[in-house]
Amino acid sequence: VDDADESMKHEEEVTGVGFVDSVSKADGSANLVLRDVALQVGGEPQEVPLVPPLVTPGVKEDGSVTGGGDSASAFLTLLFPLPRRPLAIGESDEVPFSVPFNTAGTTLSLRGNAKVTFTGLVAVSDRTCAAVAVVVEASRLDVPPEVPGIHEGSVKGTANYCFDLAERAFVKGTYAYAMSTKNDMGDAGVQSMAMDTQ
Repeated sequence: VDDADESMKHEEEVTGVGFVDSVSKADGSANLVLRDVALQVGGEPQEVPLVPPLVTPGVKEDGSVTGGGDSASAFLTLLFPLPRRPLAIGESDEVPFSVPFNTAGTTLSLRGNAKVTFTGLVAVSDRTCAAVAVVVEASRLDVPPEVPGIHEGSVKGTANYCFDLAERAFVKGTYAYAMSTKNDMGDAGVQSMAMDTQ
């Protein structure tokens, strides 16, 4: 929105519910399939155009994507945070990730880390699960001098997950992430965005 004009500011709550399927492949990777999404805007159900399921192919066990871009990799790091090495109880791993940041017609990368901590073992129904706590923070933005204006952004949040050690699958989790961006283009105006997801 343009900070100089209050009438341009807009706030809207959008809630989406859908299903994510993990389809295993013979090479040890998987395809993630997002399907049957239902939306509510301001508490009111919204019609969703009939579109094919959204597929992210070639997802590896550590959450990386074969041939995937920053957008897919960042989404999977936040959605399925796994350490890059085995952890003892109480140990952590700092998993780097980046989020695409568009400004002045140029796509940059907002960089940071997801701190993944193995906090202990818990029972979920008849499953033995690793309890995983995650703290996410990304605010490093390298802007080339050729890109005009002043640009800032951040992604922050926390999450807690239960990971079934026998089945090697996430079975339960909660998360809360906040993302904000600001592009100050001087006389051309200021654009800002804030988004919370849970």
